[in-house]
Amino acid sequence: MVQEWKTARKEIEDILRLNERTAITITDGIQVQHKLRIQHAIRSLAFSSSLTKGQNNDLCVAHYGTASANHFGVWKIGLAVKYVRLTTHYVISRLICVRRLKRRMFVGYCNDLSLRVFDTRLEELSACEVSSTVLCFAYSNRMDELISGGMGCVHVWNFGLQSTGTCRDTPCTRLHAQFVVYFLT
Repeated sequence: MVQEWKTARKEIEDILRLNERTAITITDGIQVQHKLRIQHAIRSLAFSSSLTKGQNNDLCVAHYGTASANHFGVWKIGLAVKYVRLTTHYVISRLICVRRLKRRMFVGYCNDLSLRVFDTRLEELSACEVSSTVLCFAYSNRMDELISGGMGCVHVWNFGLQSTGTCRDTPCTRLHAQFVVYFLT
């Protein structure tokens, strides 16, 4: 249950009046943790949370740009926030983070009707064509499937075999259409 503002305000005023050196946290509702600023409209955004050796190692990836100038903005959120800007040739309207076998990858739907798989440095690992526009993504960790929703259809994708072995040995990056469900009206 969300605490009423009158009650929360009184508690904050009491803490400040007693001059206690305590961090004040409002435990109810959504709160801003970081402000990651960018001057262009964001086309797509993905976030990946990770804890490495007890240290926060989060990644926030945004695709933005105007006309033909397309960029990735990557914020590495650890002890400090670091920002990296990378140029790309694609317009990516949907982006999702996929975690496979302790490896993070990003899958993006591009305006050339393709799905592209990127590593955490946003280097392209693979690409495949899609038959329709992708409007949304979801990833099933349990089934290791990427589900994309489009105009009148749902595609279910899996990560196929690499030429060097099976997915059990190395995280595979190549997407294959497993099946498609069409909705007819």
